[in-house]
Amino acid sequence: MVLGGTSSSSSSVQILDPIPARSSGTTPVDTSDSDDDGSCFGGDGGAASAPRWPAAGRIASSFRSQKALDALCKKHGVDTREFAPLPAGGLRACSPPPAGAVCVYADALEAGMRVPLAPFFREVLSHFGLAPSQLAPNCWRVMAAFLALSRAAGIRTPSVAVFRQFFSLRALKVRGLYCFSPKDAAAGVLFTGLPDPNTFKGWKEGYFFLKSSAPWPCPVRWGEPTKKSATDPMLTSEEKGMVEKLLRVRGAAAIDIQTYLGDDGNVAAATTTPCAPKPPPPPSPPRHTTGATGEMAKHDA
Repeated sequence: MVLGGTSSSSSSVQILDPIPARSSGTTPVDTSDSDDDGSCFGGDGGAASAPRWPAAGRIASSFRSQKALDALCKKHGVDTREFAPLPAGGLRACSPPPAGAVCVYADALEAGMRVPLAPFFREVLSHFGLAPSQLAPNCWRVMAAFLALSRAAGIRTPSVAVFRQFFSLRALKVRGLYCFSPKDAAAGVLFTGLPDPNTFKGWKEGYFFLKSSAPWPCPVRWGEPTKKSATDPMLTSEEKGMVEKLLRVRGAAAIDIQTYLGDDGNVAAATTTPCAPKPPPPPSPPRHTTGATGEMAKHDA
């Protein structure tokens, strides 16, 4: 996923084209995987249950022990009495999940996904017709930051249409996986500074299933966005006011998303507590020296 332009060193994937809805045409490049013939296997690793997800069907889960999953869920505040973690076994992320379950990436939890899903998260998933495991980890950072910024702007119920005013859905090279990228600068870029994908290249293997005691309020099987879901939204006057509020709270420049969400991994707090972005520090005054190799003043980029 890319924020702040496709050439930024903080980008997480390289974006080439918009989603080719229900199309087999060229898709954006995700250099961590290839996409050739294959199939999405079921639990027995046998016949293809969803041959339209060829590359994803070859990616096996790296989780092998229940103990590791229990520790992961504890770390991210997952109530295992309501959401039971299940090792994937022979299932793939694109496989139809076990009854009552949905596929989850460990890196998605690290990035801001929480269960039960926030209403805004499930509305975004339902709008595009995507299961949670179809979103790259940085998608959850973008949605968590957007939710936090909305609350800081006094917007109690963030609008999916307003979100789409700032972000577009983009397809990754691995068919069935997607990311968000900012629209052109005219719309106003909200965030920059996403983690580089090289820091979590194995995220596609770090999946497992969460079995819920209640029905999931979002798609649980992999799907493809319709062309209608990707068209530019028509905003109401109220939603146009939301856009203005978000830009006003954002300030004069895009917000560094990692600083905004915090370095301690407590993304859940950012999605429940209004959190206005901190203004950038003023530039340091020049430092005068008499030495031949005078020391340059340092400041935060």
